Amino acid sequence: MNDKKLDYILKTALTSKNDESELVIQRRENKKMNKKIVKTMVAVAACAAIMLTGISVQNSLKTNVQNENANEVEKEVSDNKNVVEKIVNSFTITASAAEVRGIEKAPELTFYDTGLGEGGYTGLLFKVDGENIKCVEISVAKGELYRSILEALDSDEAYKKFHSFVDNGINPFEDPESGDYIMWGLTEYGTSEIYYCSKPQKNISLEYNEEFSYGFYIPDDAWDDSVGDLREEYWHALDTFDGDELIIKVTFENGEIQEKKYELHTAKVNIENGVVEICEDGWSYGIVATEK
Repeated sequence: MNDKKLDYILKTALTSKNDESELVIQRRENKKMNKKIVKTMVAVAACAAIMLTGISVQNSLKTNVQNENANEVEKEVSDNKNVVEKIVNSFTITASAAEVRGIEKAPELTFYDTGLGEGGYTGLLFKVDGENIKCVEISVAKGELYRSILEALDSDEAYKKFHSFVDNGINPFEDPESGDYIMWGLTEYGTSEIYYCSKPQKNISLEYNEEFSYGFYIPDDAWDDSVGDLREEYWHALDTFDGDELIIKVTFENGEIQEKKYELHTAKVNIENGVVEICEDGWSYGIVATEK
């Protein structure tokens, strides 16, 4: 073997080994790089998972807070509604008395003779006032009650209306449509007050109408002709309500029911300048109602 051939063989062998060594090194480098990439991907995935978990927890907490806030708002609105209902659902009874004097404790209601009564229709009137009232039920045990509707007219108009009834053969004291009893009254101001009064009964149950008034009716069997004096006879008949009980029951639009009870007593009264004074020598007679 000559020197040239030997050099060629040695060079080829070294080159092959070097190539193999470089290949091994390259493979090692590739493995390291792959491990780095995998670790990096795992780290990124872990961060993404943490971020997603954090967002999910944050959204869950935010949702819970929003739900709690919504529940608080709903509860507050509900509470406010209840408060409004309690305020709105109330009623009052008003009578024709501006002020009461002559007793230690003034009763809430004093009904006195206004001169508008005829027969059993006393003219002792009261009204039920309130918001969201659906119907009213009023009752007494001993006497009777009636519903009254007021029509205020100029005196000339009232005069023409009265004579139109008479001229047409219609009873001016009975409404031809409703059958209500009609009381014609004049006021000191030159106007007329016409009251349409329903037939008397112990219990009145009607849909609420803010224009309605209610009055006390003296039953026919309460009158005593033997008394002689007309005023004394009226007072004696009105005593039917002495010791009676007035019950007023109101049903509101939401179904709630409220009730007030009054103990009734008759009394002599004086009336001057809109002030009612209860006294033993009073020249008029009325009914005093004290809430139980």
